[in-house]
Amino acid sequence: MQKQIDHILLGLLWLLAATLGTCFWFGSRFGFNIFSSAHWQYLAYMQASRQPVRPLFYISLTLCTIITLGGLYILMRPRLRRIKFEFITRPKKRFWQKKPTKKSAPSKPTPAQTTNTTAPAVSEPAQPDAATIVIPPMSDTPAPAPRPAAPNTARPPRLNLGATGNNNSGASVAPVAPVAPVVTPSANRDTAREYPEIKQMFTDAGYDVKKTPRFGTFRPAVIAIGTGEQVWIGGVDISGQTLRAAMDKLQGVFTDTLDDIEITINGFIIAPTDNVSDDDILTFENADDLKSYLMAHTNTPPEADERENYDAYSQYIDTVLDYMEKI
Repeated sequence: MQKQIDHILLGLLWLLAATLGTCFWFGSRFGFNIFSSAHWQYLAYMQASRQPVRPLFYISLTLCTIITLGGLYILMRPRLRRIKFEFITRPKKRFWQKKPTKKSAPSKPTPAQTTNTTAPAVSEPAQPDAATIVIPPMSDTPAPAPRPAAPNTARPPRLNLGATGNNNSGASVAPVAPVAPVVTPSANRDTAREYPEIKQMFTDAGYDVKKTPRFGTFRPAVIAIGTGEQVWIGGVDISGQTLRAAMDKLQGVFTDTLDDIEITINGFIIAPTDNVSDDDILTFENADDLKSYLMAHTNTPPEADERENYDAYSQYIDTVLDYMEKI
């Protein structure tokens, strides 16, 4: 019963490890979350519309399935026990035969027997000899009993290790102190670079505003999506090269994770610091000009039959932005 429980626990541990490995591989290589139903719906949409998917995706899915099932089979397969037929080499013991070692001793006379000169002492040697043979083994068995109790008294106390694992006293370690001054300035810079009025302009124009990850030292003022696979990204008081680098980095992730699906990236800059000559980047002197432009180019909401595909596209953009936040 204990072995069956061990096999079940090993199988569960292997399934957990294989699932985590598969989730890490698809998340880092394809930006695909195997636990997200929206991602599977978007994959089904691509297959239904006959849009090509990278062959490496299917190869990875097949290999992960084979490795998971193969490892589970190796852990759970039955193992045959080897039975040694000892009765073939050893002679059979007769029912009248008993332990010969204990009965061979009475043949030798003891000193107590030699002192007796009467005839009954010779006819009854087995009874006192049997008692003398059985008693010595019983006196030897309790001797090693108190020995195992000695190591238990010298058990060392349990150590309380700190969070870093380098010190033996966990109470004196305070690793939070050096981290606090690093997190506080970055949080202040992110708050200073947010532009809620610009995000509200895109929301009023019908676009869906997303999170704004950092592209190196640049954090966009807003990132929004619209129907027709459109993405808007822009900043305030920056150069055209800074925005172009962020757009190229975002386009590179789209190219690596999607095949033959074009996502239009629209860029804009309010009060640029240089002369922008890029056709994909719009420039505005102030926020009012941007608002006028958005009111003239509002987003068309998706139709009822396209709502599911649009939700899958929105989930995909969220996954990409989460990935951009980590790198």
